[in-house]
Amino acid sequence: MSLNCLINLKTNESYDDSTNLTFDKLTGYKISDWNIFEVIGKGGFGYVYRCSSMKDRRQAAFKAEKDNEFNSADVLFECKILQLLEKEGISKHFTHVFDFGQCLNFQFMVVTLLGPNLYEICCYLPEEKYELTTWVRVMYQILEAIQYLHKVGYIHNDLKPGNFVIGNKYDIKRRNVVHLVDFGLASKYGDEKNPVTLKYKTEKTGIEYIGTITHCSPNAHLRTELGRRDDIWGWLFLSMDFYNEMPWTNLITEEEIENCKLSLKIENYCQYLPIEYNIILENLKTLGVYDEPKYNLYYNQLELIMKKFKVSWNDSYQWELLPFEAKEILNLSVSKELLLDMTQENDT
Repeated sequence: MSLNCLINLKTNESYDDSTNLTFDKLTGYKISDWNIFEVIGKGGFGYVYRCSSMKDRRQAAFKAEKDNEFNSADVLFECKILQLLEKEGISKHFTHVFDFGQCLNFQFMVVTLLGPNLYEICCYLPEEKYELTTWVRVMYQILEAIQYLHKVGYIHNDLKPGNFVIGNKYDIKRRNVVHLVDFGLASKYGDEKNPVTLKYKTEKTGIEYIGTITHCSPNAHLRTELGRRDDIWGWLFLSMDFYNEMPWTNLITEEEIENCKLSLKIENYCQYLPIEYNIILENLKTLGVYDEPKYNLYYNQLELIMKKFKVSWNDSYQWELLPFEAKEILNLSVSKELLLDMTQENDT
């Protein structure tokens, strides 16, 4: 792992010019052992680039975040979580960390190159919803990812469609695996002996929440300690969103959404989900902030849905059956020559 990075300059560029290098203008540079290519994603604090190893041509994702007082340890924090998952042997739904370090005025990490996220895919589906055969397996995979994260002591706090990403189209082992990404809001969860103390400088005025307002737990609006149950709330809302709709789908303002979420009783959600979810809703209603969710119960209910509708894990996912034009836009079209080349690289 790189504690500091070595920058190889672009042609006709001086070293003095490189000291002004910023996280959002890395295309064409060679940093540490990586050739940096085009931007494949960006957010408020960082950019993600496609990159390749100078040692073995391995394709990966180079995530760079500007270094400031607000997020000075985000990359290292994310690396810590990913390495914990790998150490425990439960990293199936997470990226592998190849490299990380500090470089001038930004931090970086190099991780597994993935494909499109579930929100992007959904935009190309009929009525922007997943069919049950894909939906039930996606929700099973998402639940696994959440449980694995909980096993290493963390909750995600921002479970939304854009934070679940399928594997790269050339990665045979991962291309139909759903990955959980972005741990910017993740935190350790507490227990009765070690509660998480929340400190606020001012009284609550107006709308507040942790995560994304449409998908966060009702408790995330209340300045209360969050636990594993609150990630399950997020999973529940994702289940509704991908399958049918959420009760607040057509509401516009954050105030309307918060009021709706805080006024509904758990029984109100039954109409938005298959009947097999009723027992999951009943269990969620009983969970305290320190209680462990009944993951096996949730898996069993999903398996009942699969059995009822004769869904097999070998069935094609909807993203595999998209029209060619949609696959091109989502970068899901596969070149057989590149697939063979990528397969040989993964085997070495």
